[in-house]
Amino acid sequence: MKIPRLGVSVKKSDYKLATHRNMLKRKVKTSFISFIEDLPAIDFIVMVGPGEKSNDKKTLNELWSSLGVKNNV
Repeated sequence: MKIPRLGVSVKKSDYKLATHRNMLKRKVKTSFISFIEDLPAIDFIVMVGPGEKSNDKKTLNELWSSLGVKNNV
């Protein structure tokens, strides 16, 4: 059975501290896991840009929800 996969990219030049980069990656991964059953079995790549809000969990959840609804096969 195929499952959706996730790749997360956070540039070192955008976030100097590894703890900040890792925190952002953890938040994206946690949000992704909570919606994994609703998403299509494709690979997702999330590229976090400079100035992204680290506590914007609501936006991430809305993103995964919309992807699952639009592309559900």
